[in-house]
Amino acid sequence: MRPSAAQTAALAFGFAAIWLSFARAAAVLPPPPTPIASQAPATPPPPTGAVLPAGSPLEFVLDDPVDSKKTQPGTTVRLHLRKALIVNGTTLAAAGAPATMKVVSTRHALAPDVDGSVRIELQPLQIAGRSMLPIRALHDYITIELTAGQQSTNALEDAAKDIFIPGHALYKNFRKGRELTLPVGSILRAETNASLDASNPNALVIATPAPFALSTDRPYSAFTPIPLYTVAAPTPRPTATPKPAPTATAIPTPASTPT
Repeated sequence: MRPSAAQTAALAFGFAAIWLSFARAAAVLPPPPTPIASQAPATPPPPTGAVLPAGSPLEFVLDDPVDSKKTQPGTTVRLHLRKALIVNGTTLAAAGAPATMKVVSTRHALAPDVDGSVRIELQPLQIAGRSMLPIRALHDYITIELTAGQQSTNALEDAAKDIFIPGHALYKNFRKGRELTLPVGSILRAETNASLDASNPNALVIATPAPFALSTDRPYSAFTPIPLYTVAAPTPRPTATPKPAPTATAIPTPASTPT
């Protein structure tokens, strides 16, 4: 049985109403938020009290480039302080204060897929024009770090190339990694390796923290302690008693008889 014109018009009107309701709802929904790129956590500023504790963050900017292939071990790299170091209202090191970094060792990129790396050591920072504040880099061994997603993508890409590109499985065994390059202007994060007391700006007190004490550490003393007991002297061996020498016994001569 075919529907009448009135029923067809009612169905069409119902579908139109439903479509308009969905369209209106879609129009009312706000647009999705723009994704925000993940950023590294901001470095907290140093405390504003009179004491700068050990481990306070500092930031430096490279003035010389560092390359895992071109930079030789033992090279001194120039850098400067990014922000002023102010403690107790006294500027101990202005922004742009010079500092130096020593490249301890380097490793060139190798095959298969071994990236270059460098090991660095920060020299003490001169503060207040006379004192030297020990500092250390947050990462003294710098290399190219890949996230888990990047490693997974590279593995899938190599698997696809192994299938579609002849000889790729052999080629990737001889493929070198990337060289580590730190251009001029790179930011190097560091921290203080000692506490600084600026209660008296004319007499700064720099104190290195005490070493960690473990429960398994053996105590060390600069002197030899006395023993808790006296070692008994060994018992002397008994001396042999000499045997007495035999004495000669006189034998009487028989008396002679007269004849």
